[in-house]
Amino acid sequence: MSRLMSDGASSPPRKMGKYERGDAEAVETEVGAGDANSMKFRQRRCTPGASWPALLRAGADCSDYEEKAPREFSAVWSEMRSKGELCDCEIESGDGQVYAAHRVILAGVSPYFKVLFTSRLSSERQRLEMPEASSGLVGLILDYAYTGRCGGLSAENVERLLTLADRFELLGLVRLCSDFLAEQLKPDNCLGIHKFAQHYFCQGLERRSRGYARRHFEQIVRGPGGGALEFCQLECDEVEALLREDELNAPREELVFEAVRLWVEARPGERAGRHAARLLWACPRYGLMPRRFLEEAVLGWCATLPRPTPEDEGPGDGPGQGLGRLEAALRTSITTAEWRRPRAPHELLLLLGGWAAGALTSLVETFDGRSERWRPRAEWAAGSGPRAYHGLCCLPEEGGARLRVYLCGGYDGRRILNALRCCALTARGLEPPEWRERACMHEARCYLSLCALGGRLYALGGNNGLARLRSCERYEPAQNQWQLIAPMRRERSDASAAALGGCLYVAGGYDGRSILDSLELYDPGADQWTSLQQLPSMRSPRTGLCLVGFRHWLYAIGGFDGYRRLASGALCASLHLIHTYIRVDIAHVTPPIFLAAVERLDCRRRDAGWQRLPDMAHARSNLAAAVLDGSRILAIGGYDGSQPVSHVEAYSAELERWAHLPPIVTARSALAVCVLALPRPL
Repeated sequence: MSRLMSDGASSPPRKMGKYERGDAEAVETEVGAGDANSMKFRQRRCTPGASWPALLRAGADCSDYEEKAPREFSAVWSEMRSKGELCDCEIESGDGQVYAAHRVILAGVSPYFKVLFTSRLSSERQRLEMPEASSGLVGLILDYAYTGRCGGLSAENVERLLTLADRFELLGLVRLCSDFLAEQLKPDNCLGIHKFAQHYFCQGLERRSRGYARRHFEQIVRGPGGGALEFCQLECDEVEALLREDELNAPREELVFEAVRLWVEARPGERAGRHAARLLWACPRYGLMPRRFLEEAVLGWCATLPRPTPEDEGPGDGPGQGLGRLEAALRTSITTAEWRRPRAPHELLLLLGGWAAGALTSLVETFDGRSERWRPRAEWAAGSGPRAYHGLCCLPEEGGARLRVYLCGGYDGRRILNALRCCALTARGLEPPEWRERACMHEARCYLSLCALGGRLYALGGNNGLARLRSCERYEPAQNQWQLIAPMRRERSDASAAALGGCLYVAGGYDGRSILDSLELYDPGADQWTSLQQLPSMRSPRTGLCLVGFRHWLYAIGGFDGYRRLASGALCASLHLIHTYIRVDIAHVTPPIFLAAVERLDCRRRDAGWQRLPDMAHARSNLAAAVLDGSRILAIGGYDGSQPVSHVEAYSAELERWAHLPPIVTARSALAVCVLALPRPL
C-alpha cells in the first residue's frame, strides 16, 4: 500500500504540518530546502477555515497561490502548455493521448516528479507513461499542477484521481480529493469511504468518515440505502471497534444489539458461533435496556445460536466468552459498570428562562438523554437576563466547529423586547458563554414563534404590548440583519412554529378575538403563506401550544383552548401571570377543566387531517417541547392551571406512548428550549 505522506526515497527530510496530516486547522508546513518552490503555496493555503474547496465554493480568489505565482503568471504557463511552447516533457495516458508539460511546474508540486526530472542530466524532452490513467484524469492532474484548482472532480473519478495523486505525491490534490469525498459522506457510503481513507492513509478523511459513521449509526443500520450492506461487509474486529465506542450515537442500546444481529445473520454459517458470542459480550450495554427487551429479544435470539466448541474459542477469547455464560449473566445480574455506562451524548437540551415561583427567571438547565439527567447551569444565566415568552434557537457555524445559541424577544418584567442575543459554544466543552447583543428585530415581540430553517431564524407573530401581530421577519446571521417577509394571514400571539420539509408551519394562537385552530404554511423560496382553506385545522383550537416537526409529522402538544388545558399531541398554553404586566390575551376560565388529548398531521397526506394520539399524563400549557436524538419528543414543564410544573414526558413514535423522565430541577412555565447538536460528543 502506498504511503500518502511520503516524500520519496531521495527527498530531503521534511516536517509535515497538521493540515498535511488531514487537520483542517493547521497553519504551517515546513519543507526541506530542496522543496522550497512549493513552500509558500502550501504554507499560505493552510490558513484556518480556508481549505481549497471552501475557497472554490465561495468563488474566492486563490490569493495564497498568487503570492507565489500571480494569476497572470499561472495563466501564462497554462497558455504556453496549451500551445506547446517551451514544453520539455510529455505525459501519455492509458488511452494513448499525449500531453505536453513543463518539468519545472510538475517538479514544483510533486516530490515524485522533482526526483524523476532532476535525476537525469539531460535537456532532452522526456515522456512519462501513465497506463493506469485515462486522458481525463491526466488532464485533471495537469490542471491542478498549473492552477492549483481541480474543477472536474466528480463522484465517478475522485477515487481514481486520489489513487493517482497518492502515487505521484501530489499532496495538495490528495487533500482536494479528500475534502470532496468528505462532502459526499452519506449513511450508505461512509463506511466504504472510511476503509478507502485507511488504505491511502488519508488521516483527515478517515477521522471525518469515522465520526460521520458514529453520528449516523442508526441511519446506517436501519436506513433504506446501502449503509447496512457496507456494515455487514465489515470484519468482526471492525464491528467490535465501532460498537464499543462511547461516542457511538445509539439513542437506545437495543439498536446496538440489533446491529450485532444484523451482522451475524448476514453470514450465519461463519458468524453465528464464536463471532456472535464475542460481539454479544463486548458491545451491547445490557444494563441500559428494558428488561422485557432483554428477556424476549436478546435471550430469545441467543437461544437460537449454535454453541461454539472449545476449538472455536481462540486464546484471545478469555474465560466466560461463551453464549451459555452470557445467558446466565443476563438472567442473574446486569449491573456491572461496563454494561451500565451511558454513551457520550451527541445532543443536549438547553432550557432557559420562564416563570418560576411567581417571578421571571434566567435559570438555565441542560439535559443529557443518555444518562437522563438534568444539570443546572447557573453560570450561564448571568448574561441572558430573566425573561419569559421568548424564543430560543441554535444554529451551527459554517464548518461546524461551534454552535451559536440565539435568544430572541420575550418579556423581561419591564417591557416587551425586540432584542436578539447570541452566545457561541465550542465543539468540545460547554464553558460559560458570553452573551452578545445582535441586531434588533423590527418589532418588539413576546409570545412569538421562533424557528430555524436553512441556517436562518424566523420570528413569527406575537404581541408587542399594543396588538397581536401577523408580521414576520427573517434573520441572516452572516449579515447580522433582520428582513421583513410576507405576513401571516391571521394575527397570532402565543402560537407555535416548526420547520419540516423545507417549509415553516405555524399553528394555533390567539388573534385578540378567538383562540385559533388553523394551520399556515410558509414557503421561503416564494415568500408566500399558503391559504388557510388549503390546510386542515386542528381538532381543537389551541393557544400556547408546542408544534414539533418529527420525521414527516407535525405534532401539536399541550395548551389551552379557552376552557381547558390539554395534555397531548395537540396542546395549548394559557397566558398566565403575564396579565399583571401586559395586555391580557385570554382570560382564565374558573375553574379550569383539564383534558389529555394529542394529535398529529402527516405532512405527506395533509388531506387525511389530524390524527388523535395517546394523552400525556399531565395536562398543561406554556410548556416547551423538542425532539432529542431523533428518536423521541420531550414535553417539558408548563402550567397546570394553578402553578408551574416540573413534569417531563417523552413520546415514542414507535411505541405510540408517553413515558415519564426525570423532572426539571426548577418547576417553570413560559420557558424556551433548543437542541444543541454537538459537533463532537461530550
